Amino acid sequence: MKRVIALSLLTLILGACAPKAAETGVTIYPQIYQVSPIENNKQQFTLQGRYLGSSSSGVIRIGANENGEGGFVVPKENIVSWTESKIVFNVPSNLTPGGSFIIVEVAGKRSFSFPFSFTR
Repeated sequence: MKRVIALSLLTLILGACAPKAAETGVTIYPQIYQVSPIENNKQQFTLQGRYLGSSSSGVIRIGANENGEGGFVVPKENIVSWTESKIVFNVPSNLTPGGSFIIVEVAGKRSFSFPFSFTR
């Protein structure tokens, strides 16, 4: 029992001394895994990924080139829901149908460009 207590204390002490991500220079970028239309609705999409932030710190850019430049920022009123791993949004009505790339930007950090297309 004494060993378990000693090991637990040692683990807590070492964990408290471990460097944090900001201290080690690690930068976390948003990641997109999948973009798919909501069933029977060609105007609403689900974007799935990691480190997607929140609607207050992030934006969705549709129509960008593969370097993440240009495109159209989806207005906040088109966001249905936004979590760290899933965003549901409506495609803006003034966006031209076709193919391009979609990007999520969170606190100035961009995801890689992800292929995206839609029809009306």
